[in-house]
Amino acid sequence: MGNCECNNPIDLLNEINANDKDENITSNHRYNQNIANILDNEKNNLEIIESNDNKSNEKKKILNSDNISKSNNYNIYNSQRDQIQQNNESNREGINSLRARYESQSKNNNYNNNFNYEKNLHLLNNADKPVDNFSRYIFDKINNIRENPQSFIPIIERAKCHIMNDKTGTCIYKSTVKVALSRGEPAFDEAIDYLRNLQPMNKLIFCSDLVIIPPNDENALKDKKYMCEKINEKIQLGFRIRSFWRDIIKDSETCLLLMIVDDTGANSGKKRNDILDPSMQGIGIASRTMGKTFASYVVLC
Repeated sequence: MGNCECNNPIDLLNEINANDKDENITSNHRYNQNIANILDNEKNNLEIIESNDNKSNEKKKILNSDNISKSNNYNIYNSQRDQIQQNNESNREGINSLRARYESQSKNNNYNNNFNYEKNLHLLNNADKPVDNFSRYIFDKINNIRENPQSFIPIIERAKCHIMNDKTGTCIYKSTVKVALSRGEPAFDEAIDYLRNLQPMNKLIFCSDLVIIPPNDENALKDKKYMCEKINEKIQLGFRIRSFWRDIIKDSETCLLLMIVDDTGANSGKKRNDILDPSMQGIGIASRTMGKTFASYVVLC
């Protein structure tokens, strides 16, 4: 076991609040929360609890790569990625079998993600992808965009036709859900320009150690503080977390689109920049639906 030198995380907790229950309009504003202060007295004495699972150990090497020089990051990243994928081969057949069994019992619905993390935690710990439908979609699409940024431009172009004003004059994006926007079409055009000039980059590796397990209680699922508390716990264990946010947009296609467009007022573009940062290496993502409440949790390192 060894000490982990933790960097100050990006002071970011992106929050999306529902502000109109009847109209089902989601407010897409973010706020910052400084969690760096908790590190001052802790970071030099923290130890990562090592797992006996080889794949998990390889993931922790990614999480603790602060001492690796920038010039060597990508070579080491690729080596670790190959090792993780190699280790996963032995587990994949059993994982896919369990996943198929669970999904056959689930409702065939893009945003009904009642995956029981408590009963199927072994599936998460051995997975090379997120285990719930929503999170797998977001994970796969983010990596598609990272490998080919320009491929997402036509999707943003087509999405512009869904920008409109509601009866109160609020600019919204209307799909299967309604999401409040800050600037509207100019933000979509800005995202297109950003992608047009972006070079391809490595995929993110799914790290189960980064996953915020969604609470098994609807009130906790609604609680904006839940994720921050869990992030603090991970930091105190020595994990190097650079960015994180909670989302309540339950439609996966809309959620992905608005992660990239990121029309969030003063914080516009920060989430997109983190998702498409070539230096980001790992991601943990999970989601849950309970009753009428949905939340997803994204963590990047």
